[in-house]
Amino acid sequence: ENAKRIVRELRAKVTKDVTISAHHELLTPDHLLGWLASNTANLFTYYPNPHSGISSSVDWAIAAGRPFAVSPSGLFKHLHHLPIVIGYTLLKDIVKDGDRWAKELQAAWSEENFVIAFYNAIGEMPNV
Repeated sequence: ENAKRIVRELRAKVTKDVTISAHHELLTPDHLLGWLASNTANLFTYYPNPHSGISSSVDWAIAAGRPFAVSPSGLFKHLHHLPIVIGYTLLKDIVKDGDRWAKELQAAWSEENFVIAFYNAIGEMPNV
């Protein structure tokens, strides 16, 4: 109920040319990716928590390839080096950058790069 209240409050504050869309139910992976890909931008607005780990929820937005923004919450500390942090970069500038950061992270976090980093961490690389 708290999430639904926050969405109602946000909808009351935005201008007529901005639409806030929110889902409160579980979506299938294909439906979630389709919904995220249909949005102008996807925002992840978690409350700051300096003692949190990192959130993988933004991975879905990266996979969808659309502009995205994150709050300064510690859940997204692995992304705070990018100009996508709400309150530090204007949303219009994040949208203007388009899919730049999603594409950059898709490349950086590719399966091939993951395998290389994994084997570098354990100190050996198999012959493939």
